[in-house]
Amino acid sequence: MSPIDFVATLLVQPDTYRNNVDGFYKSTGLEQFLNVVNTDKRGTTKLFAWFAQPAMERLLRDIHAEMDALSIAFGSSPSDVTPETLMEFDFEQHVTDVCREVTPKFRRILTAAVQTKRAAKENTLKDIEPIVTMIQAQAAKTRSQNNNLCAIPCSLYFLSSGMPRKVIDTLAHAGMCLSYNAVKDAHSALAAGHSVSWDNTHLSVSIHVEQRDLAPPKVQTGTTQLIYDLRGLNNINILNLTIILERRTKAGLITPGFEYVKDSPELKHPAYRPPPRNHRTLEYVLRTTKLDEGSSDGTIQVNENIYLDQLKYNIHDLDNTAVPSYNDQKTNTLIRSAQLLRMGDLSAILRLEQYQLAPGAFHVELNLSWLLLRVHRGNGADIGSLQYFIGLLAKVRLGSDKPDFETLVSLLMQVLTGAMLHYWEIESGMTIVELAKSRPSASQLLQIARRIFSKYASGVVDSPSDTPDTDNTFRNLNLLVHDTLLFYFLRTSISSGDFGRVELLLGTLTMMFTGGGSSNYQTELLHFIQNLKKVWPPDFANLVRDNALISTNGRTYVGVDKNAEFNINFQKHYFATKGLHASWDLLADLAPNIPLLRRLKTQFGEFLGAPWQGTRHTKVDCSAQIAKVKSKMKEFKLHLPVVQGCRVTENEVVDVVEMGASVLRKSGMKAWSKSYTTWLNGG
Repeated sequence: MSPIDFVATLLVQPDTYRNNVDGFYKSTGLEQFLNVVNTDKRGTTKLFAWFAQPAMERLLRDIHAEMDALSIAFGSSPSDVTPETLMEFDFEQHVTDVCREVTPKFRRILTAAVQTKRAAKENTLKDIEPIVTMIQAQAAKTRSQNNNLCAIPCSLYFLSSGMPRKVIDTLAHAGMCLSYNAVKDAHSALAAGHSVSWDNTHLSVSIHVEQRDLAPPKVQTGTTQLIYDLRGLNNINILNLTIILERRTKAGLITPGFEYVKDSPELKHPAYRPPPRNHRTLEYVLRTTKLDEGSSDGTIQVNENIYLDQLKYNIHDLDNTAVPSYNDQKTNTLIRSAQLLRMGDLSAILRLEQYQLAPGAFHVELNLSWLLLRVHRGNGADIGSLQYFIGLLAKVRLGSDKPDFETLVSLLMQVLTGAMLHYWEIESGMTIVELAKSRPSASQLLQIARRIFSKYASGVVDSPSDTPDTDNTFRNLNLLVHDTLLFYFLRTSISSGDFGRVELLLGTLTMMFTGGGSSNYQTELLHFIQNLKKVWPPDFANLVRDNALISTNGRTYVGVDKNAEFNINFQKHYFATKGLHASWDLLADLAPNIPLLRRLKTQFGEFLGAPWQGTRHTKVDCSAQIAKVKSKMKEFKLHLPVVQGCRVTENEVVDVVEMGASVLRKSGMKAWSKSYTTWLNGG
């Protein structure tokens, strides 16, 4: 009998040789034997051939067990989806981490399948984790139709991207998402799911639509409405509408005692009404409608659609509740007009009386930029004018009166930065690099900054004598830098979320709009100041202040009206991808889910390594344009009041602050007081 036969005889008769069998398995004899066999190539070949089938069966049992556990973790149906769960959804935490924890063997197999050994050691660019996770999610979905933890957010992502129905259904068969009908039902269920704001939505159906009788117009107009959670509302009595209406009838009128900041800002802006750290405003987008809010009657219809049709309020539910409403100037004017039309109606909702209006910060910023362009455009031959810099920097999209906002802001910031760098080098006597190396103290920097402001940006310049040789170059450039600094201060104040900083500018902005001929925003800001100072009780006024600037992501702040633009652009992107097949009904379902879908788009794109276009902007390098501005400032010595040999600028730019203050004192305040009193009395 050979040794192998002897061992085999012992092991196949465990009852007879129990002690020997137990001792054999308790010892390391088997491992030692297999190790010896494995050192021989012939032995290794036999071992692998024998192990293949039982090892595969054991592995399959383990994979089945892992996938059963994953089915429990992934178990979810469309009916389980709520806005709250989606807002808290995180792909890394809820999908990838679960797959790592529950299916370690299956994940190891997939990792080996999608990556070579060399890539596993050397690859530093390609991240295979999202790929492996999506394959696992597809496998789980294919294994059971109830494994929707990953499929539901993927489905909403595809739907909100405007993906065609056939593509969604094809991906559903591949296990990546729900069927089109299922995801549409889930989307509608979510849609059924404050301050208030709305704006019109202009949707281009197609540039190739044949215009004929009964055909849809190329551009269709509707309205997007949003409501927001109110930060700082710790007492519901703050919204007491009766008190506000009583104060409105008894309030005196504001007087023209406006002041503006004459000194340069501190190195660090002081905080006046800073928002809570990491505060995130909850937004609720209502269903987009085909109502056009561009008239008083349309505004009345939008109001009733918000409260009576969508929110299902009773007509008397807001009879003693004030609602802060932040809009562009036109919308606010239409609301006031609608309030006059409905002044004798049955309830606050029907009278539109609940709305306490405030100007949207973004539209103030937008119209201020257009005012600066109008006032300081000048002539292309006038050195230091905006038109001169437009030509210098080849800003070809700034020919109209109301050009693209971001392009105009880019021009203003490049001109301001280039001019300021030149002034710093003149006043410090060294280049910016040399100044930084000298490590001046904060007080020294502040002293130079104040000197720069006083000499080149204060807006206070003696007008040259009125002669044919008068050169207004230095004066006009000083006013341009001064006004652009105010614009920059407004932008940074909005983005800081500190409305107290914005409020510091309200008087100056009113004078600027008045002096620049923007009577609409002059009137809007006077209404706002009247409400803040005279009409609204202090607690309600503070509530309006604290909710004028919002952050839906807990990081960056924008005006309420700017956030409305984000939502409208999202809808336009979706509508454009659907072309002629886009549906207002589907758009109405899309709108309430935009806060969720925006977040999913960003997160899902980043998870797959392909961020959604527009969510993360690479900072553009404008150093070349700024260098051009600074170079021309130096070449023409634009820091000097008079430069010999340069072309004379004959046109004199209006000092909009001084002009506005003069107009308000002489006639502006009287005219506004008269119109305000007429409106108050229903005339």
